[in-house]
Amino acid sequence: MTETKKAWLVRIVLGGLFGWAVLLLIGFIAGSVSLFGNSPAFRGFVFVDGTMEHLLGSEALAVTVQFLLFFLLGAGAGVATLPFADDGKELLLRSALHFLYMEGLTALTVWLNFAGHESPLPWMAALALLYVLIWGIRWIFWWFELGAIREKLGLTRRKRQKEEAR
Repeated sequence: MTETKKAWLVRIVLGGLFGWAVLLLIGFIAGSVSLFGNSPAFRGFVFVDGTMEHLLGSEALAVTVQFLLFFLLGAGAGVATLPFADDGKELLLRSALHFLYMEGLTALTVWLNFAGHESPLPWMAALALLYVLIWGIRWIFWWFELGAIREKLGLTRRKRQKEEAR
């Protein structure tokens, strides 16, 4: 296994485990998971209205799907911490695929948890805004890094003007 594949696998597993931790935290906040007492109450796990259980027809299946969805969401977030590619076209393609993956999982999670009660569109819009924010911040950092590289190579206008003035 190459180092790149190992790095991806580690990020997927750690991200998935983080997704489970977030699920349990949400469940604790919603009051459906208890740290004390006999056992966690899985009925309506996390989103207590029971929509997913009703849609899937089984409490155990609903809990399994809920854990799978949060693992996949966490894994997607973990993968996003790795560099996607070295060249522009591949970076754009992988970023777009990651965005579509996360948007699809978000829509599916919202639909399964709130079917008929809430539209997934606001959640998807919030995720899209998060992507725009992250890409904007990354672009600013890349711009400053590129400026520093140009400065060191003597490719900036100010440095050339100083050298020409000598």
